[in-house]
Amino acid sequence: RVCMASLTYLLFNVAVATSLIGAVMWTPRLWRNWRGLVSGLAIVSGPFIIWDMLATAAGHWRFNPMYTLGWQLGVLPVEELLFFVTVPLGCMVAWELLRRTGAEAVVLSPRQARWIMVVLAVMGA
Repeated sequence: RVCMASLTYLLFNVAVATSLIGAVMWTPRLWRNWRGLVSGLAIVSGPFIIWDMLATAAGHWRFNPMYTLGWQLGVLPVEELLFFVTVPLGCMVAWELLRRTGAEAVVLSPRQARWIMVVLAVMGA
C-alpha cells in the first residue's frame, strides 16, 4: 500500500520533469542535440551517483522509507536517481533559456504567463 508521504520525493521529480517538458517548446536547440544532452547528463550525474551509492552503502546517510516508494537500483531509491537527472536537466534548460538574446528571446503572452503562474502555484501548494 502506498501512502501519500511515500510519494513525496517522486512527486518532486515529476514536478520538475513536467516543467522541463513544458520548456521543450522554448529550447528546441537543446533537444535537437540529444546525444550531447545525454552525455552532459552522464558527465555531471555519473560521479555524483557513484559517490551517493558509496556513501549510502557505507552508512553515511540513508533515505527515509516513509518518503520513497521502496523501489531501489542498488542501494539508491529510484527517486534519488531521478533527482540526478531532473536537476541537471533543469539547469541545462535554464541555461538555454537565459543565453538567448535579441529575436530569439523568450517572450510570453499574458495567457502563457498566467498558465505558468498557475502551475507554479499548484506545485508550491
